[in-house]
Amino acid sequence: MASHSLTAPLFPCGRYPSRRRLPFLGAWQPWLQHLRQLGCEAERQVVVHHPLRPGIADRYLHVLSQELGLPLRSADTCDAELDRVLPLALAPNRMTAHLSAQQEGGLALLEQPATRQFLFELLLDLP
Repeated sequence: MASHSLTAPLFPCGRYPSRRRLPFLGAWQPWLQHLRQLGCEAERQVVVHHPLRPGIADRYLHVLSQELGLPLRSADTCDAELDRVLPLALAPNRMTAHLSAQQEGGLALLEQPATRQFLFELLLDLP
């Protein structure tokens, strides 16, 4: 059995594999188009997101709202009477559990088979 040293360099002689920087998933046009399609197909009223601190997140959410053509609301300020929301959450969490308990839907994005498949294919197509 080979022994591995925790202090040995991972890439000896300063050779590193080539890397390509990519923007975060929320800025990828195919992903934005998919979210827009989800909102339209289910006739969503609003996209609900996690409560966030002011700053960069506000700017992103403003642009995302324009891209999707839907208003975005923080989960802590979302109206209880809204019955068609799209949670902006990849994995199940307290927000999606709360939304599911209040209304039909409220599934996290990866709980939706079409979205899960779309994301897998998008990631597999990366260089």
